[in-house]
Amino acid sequence: MKNVLHFPPTPIMDRFMMAFIQHVLPEFPIIDRNKLRDMYDAFVKGFVLSPLLFHSILYAAALYVDETVISEGGFSSRAAAKDFFYTRATILYGMDCERQQIVIIQALLLISPWWRDYAEEKDTRYWIGCACKIAQTMGMHTRVAPTCKLSFEERSIWRRIFWTIFARDRNASVGLARPFLINSDDVDVEPLTIEDFFETPVDKSRHTTFNDGSSLSEVDFNASSPVHILFAVELVRFSTLLDRIAKANVGQRLEPTRSLETLTTCYNELVREPPRTLSQFFSGRADIKTRSEVDNMWLTFLHINYERIVALNCRYLHKILSETAITHADTPRLQDIRTSIVRSAARSINLYEDLLVVGTLRYSHGFMNTAIFIALLTYAEEIKLAPKESHRFKSAASKFSMGLIILEEMGKNWSVPVWANSLFQYLSCNDFARLRQLPQRPSRWSSPSLLDPHGGGPPFSERREGPFDNCGDASVESVVDESWLMDCFTLQDINSWFQFDDHEIQQSVMQSHE
Repeated sequence: MKNVLHFPPTPIMDRFMMAFIQHVLPEFPIIDRNKLRDMYDAFVKGFVLSPLLFHSILYAAALYVDETVISEGGFSSRAAAKDFFYTRATILYGMDCERQQIVIIQALLLISPWWRDYAEEKDTRYWIGCACKIAQTMGMHTRVAPTCKLSFEERSIWRRIFWTIFARDRNASVGLARPFLINSDDVDVEPLTIEDFFETPVDKSRHTTFNDGSSLSEVDFNASSPVHILFAVELVRFSTLLDRIAKANVGQRLEPTRSLETLTTCYNELVREPPRTLSQFFSGRADIKTRSEVDNMWLTFLHINYERIVALNCRYLHKILSETAITHADTPRLQDIRTSIVRSAARSINLYEDLLVVGTLRYSHGFMNTAIFIALLTYAEEIKLAPKESHRFKSAASKFSMGLIILEEMGKNWSVPVWANSLFQYLSCNDFARLRQLPQRPSRWSSPSLLDPHGGGPPFSERREGPFDNCGDASVESVVDESWLMDCFTLQDINSWFQFDDHEIQQSVMQSHE
């Protein structure tokens, strides 16, 4: 039905599998490489043990294989290949063709990056939610009892799967300004360690299960690096920090003092504990070092994720200190917080530029979309706050231009940057007139005035002005601070901040595609 058992020829499959191992497994370490090798050997012999998992793997790898592989596989474009494998994976999932729940969770996580536009019903959060429900039903969020008859490898895979779901949930929920799917108060599973990556242990003598990774195909299923282990463990660590930061931001409306204390603690932890180096992670072993540009690429991804969390934490701190009169002994000054936000944006742009120069930006992952958006928002603020012809203004304008180049490049592989690029290009081409005319926006949590059904100020239809009109005597700084320092930075919020019509957005996106 629908050619669900149709797969590319074995030579093309080999290329897809190699791309999956190199560019997907490090962020999604949810599959035992040895079992994957056995399943693929059976596939080469003509036995497809799990069509659902294989279509999900091919979908995930379709974003990273070369264009020549896409065309040799019989697809007209990368988007067509992704749509082909995604459609068949969802058909198999809907028909309940897979009986192993672990395999179902693995497949759902691999197709979770699916996203077309904001009208998409079964998007990233939908598939993460499906995986989350099955995992919690199985009890993956709790410690495995010592008496449970699970092997060491099975326990490790359970931890790797759950913490991958947790990290995906935190990053996607914050990026889309949605509630978390997993309640961290219910989680008591052990944290990830080096020991959980048993297929490629640093010390081979410690595990008798290690093998040479020989396979019937040319694919090296044990082609792993210590950097991959570092990336996976640090990604989970930053996700737990992101969990605390986002909860503190929501809780500041009820308990501002406690929220300020939590945000200050997270700020100090981020400053004190940036991404660990390989030497630190592997306890100073001299033989552990980066060996290629691919290793450096994963370390750069990790640093970009770190800068994104720093920026969010600082923005939440800035908001709570600006809106309340409470203080905390260890909390930095507002000026220092603003400086940290700008520095984080500068470091992010520099890291993206490094990836662009060496040609590895195309291998970026979903959470990096949010990071570039926050950096561009920061420099949009700087352009409006800095005096014209000042070094601060020129630096911000230069960084903003570089950010647009990065967005344009990322838009070749992801849909979200295309949409965001049209918004930022519109701002730039119109000399940021939208920011000048923005009225001060009242808090969404405050009650409207009884005398004014619109919460103060003229109705929305009367506030709308031309893109080149000014906004009266309102100071630029107050307009920027009120409009930009929100609790989450989503494209839906940007739409309301800039007051775009839906027709205007669609027309802008169509022009960018042309």
